[in-house]
Amino acid sequence: VVSVLAFTGPTAIHLDRSQGTMDFAMLGPEDSQTLETLNRVGKDFSEGIMGPTTLMFVASSPGASILQPAVWDSMTSMLKFIHDSMLSNGALGSIGSPMYLSSPEKMVEVKVDQALMAERTSPGPTTPTQLKELKYTMGQMLNAQRTAALALVTPNLRLTSPEATKWTRELQSAINVQNARADTPVHIYMVSQNMQMLDVEEGVFGRVPNLIIFSLVGCLVMIGLIFKSVMIAVRGLVTIVFTLAVVYMAAHGIFQFGWLRAIGIPVGGTEGLFFMVPVTTFTIVLGLALDYDIFLLGRMTELRERGLPTLDAVADGVAQTGHVITCAGLMMAIAFGGMLLSDVPGMRQLSFIFTLGVLIDTFVVRTIVTPALTAALGEANWWPRQFKDSE
Repeated sequence: VVSVLAFTGPTAIHLDRSQGTMDFAMLGPEDSQTLETLNRVGKDFSEGIMGPTTLMFVASSPGASILQPAVWDSMTSMLKFIHDSMLSNGALGSIGSPMYLSSPEKMVEVKVDQALMAERTSPGPTTPTQLKELKYTMGQMLNAQRTAALALVTPNLRLTSPEATKWTRELQSAINVQNARADTPVHIYMVSQNMQMLDVEEGVFGRVPNLIIFSLVGCLVMIGLIFKSVMIAVRGLVTIVFTLAVVYMAAHGIFQFGWLRAIGIPVGGTEGLFFMVPVTTFTIVLGLALDYDIFLLGRMTELRERGLPTLDAVADGVAQTGHVITCAGLMMAIAFGGMLLSDVPGMRQLSFIFTLGVLIDTFVVRTIVTPALTAALGEANWWPRQFKDSE
C-alpha cells in the first residue's frame, strides 16, 4: 500500500504538468533530407514559410463590399495588431495582404482610397509601378465579388513546433475576441496546418476520457466475473492504474522535463510526447498489465481453491508462475526495446513506453505490488466467495 501511494502521488503531480507536442519532426529520421531541407529553408528564409497562416476577412453584412472604409479599416487594424503584438513589430515574421504588408525591414499600410484607385485603374505603360503591384495583389487576394479578402501571416516559427502551436492558439483567441464583438464590421476565418493539427488533437483527446473509463470499467467487470470476486477486481484495477501512472510519469519526465539529460545521458528532452503516442500506447500497456496479472491471480486462486491458506497460495503462486512470467516479460521487453535504436523520435517514445511497461509489470507489480496487496487483504481477497482451508 505504501509503495502504491509513494509512486502514484508524485505521478499525479507530474502528469498534471504534462504536455504533448504535434511537431512533425518526431515522425521522421533525425538525419533525413526533408528535415535538413526544412532547417535550411528556415535558416535562409523563414522557419514558417512552409506553412503560413491564412486569414479570410468577410464583411459582416451579407454581400457587403470589403472596400467600404469601415470594413477596410477594421481589417487593417487587425493585421496591425498581429504585426505589433504577435510578430513583435515585424521582427518575428511577416504579413502579406492588399491592406497591410509587413516584414522585418519595413511596413506598408494601404489606405482604402489607394485600394479604390487601384480598383479603377487599367494598367498601362504610364501607370506607376506601386499601383500596378497593388492592383495585382488585390486581384490575387480579393475575390471577384470583392466581398472577401485573404491575408498570409508567416511567423518565423517552424511548422507544428511547440512554439508555433502556442502562437496559433494565441492568434485564434485574438480572432475569437474580434468576431465576438457585436459591432464588428468584418468576420475573420483562420486556417493553417497548425490549426488543422490542433483540430485533430482536440478531436482525439476529446475522446480519451471515454476511452479510459470504458477500458478500466471493462477490466473491472471482466476480472470480477472471471474470479467471482469484487475485491480481486478492485485490487486488479489498482495495480493496472499503478503501472499506467508510473510508465507515463517516467515517459513525461524523460521526454518533456529531460530527467536523463539532467544527469548527462543524451536521451529525451523533446518538449513532450508526440500527441498520438499516449493514445496509441494506452490500451496496449493496459493489456500487458492485465495479462500478467491474470496469469498470477489465476494460479493463486487455483491454489486457494485446493485449500491452501491465502498467504501460502500467494507465495506458491508467485513461485510457480515466476519463471514463466519473467521469461515472457523479458522476451517482450527485448522485442519492444529494439525500436529504441530507431532514428525516428516518435518510434523511440513508443518503444520506451512499451518496454518500461513490460519491465515494471514483470519485476515490480508481479513480484512486489500484487503479492503485497493480496497478502495484506487476506481472506477479503475472495469476497464474496468463501474457501475452506485444507486439514
